[in-house]
Amino acid sequence: MTAVSVTDLHLRTAGVTRVEAVNAEVPAGSVVAIVGANGSGKSSLLDLMAGMTEPTGGLITLGGQPLTTYSPWELARQRAWLGQTTPGAGDYPVHEVIGWGRSKTNNDNASRPPVENLAAALGLSDLLDAPLRRLSGGERQRTHLARIWLQDAPVTFLDEPDASLDTQGRQLLSHLIDEKRARGHAIVIVTHDRGWAARAADQIWVMDHGVLTEQ
Repeated sequence: MTAVSVTDLHLRTAGVTRVEAVNAEVPAGSVVAIVGANGSGKSSLLDLMAGMTEPTGGLITLGGQPLTTYSPWELARQRAWLGQTTPGAGDYPVHEVIGWGRSKTNNDNASRPPVENLAAALGLSDLLDAPLRRLSGGERQRTHLARIWLQDAPVTFLDEPDASLDTQGRQLLSHLIDEKRARGHAIVIVTHDRGWAARAADQIWVMDHGVLTEQ
């Protein structure tokens, strides 16, 4: 079963081609890592697939349905997305920020792990009452990872989620990815760490000047 597919996908902004004629599929229950040099189009491709950016041309389907046919609420149920810059949360405590993942879908699915379980899985148990602004960059990243994991969407898009994580954080992230894949969910990750990608991913896509050269 295909979780996400892109057909003849293009993106051109400010006179520059960011993504050119990309055709690819993400199978359900798989992890895809997108790698490439800075400016190669990795994040642009991820944002297009997640519905964060409108393409210049081409078709994107999510769960067999064109991405453009989803309402915002329906899209939140189908995919989770975490960009390079996480949103500020000021004085909101960690447990509340993580809980936003549940309200994002307006769905109290009993199969989703409790906030406390996700916090424990990401080493945040002692920080649940701490305001986000007091956390380190890695701790904030873990908090937002817990938030989108709580969405429990069939497809998760992550843009360099490992960038601010230490060795322990990467191990915890890998554990969550394995758990999600085992449940038949798909994960698409942009990363600069090809070694980590080789260990964590089922497929590695290589972007070069907007072109998907390997998959």
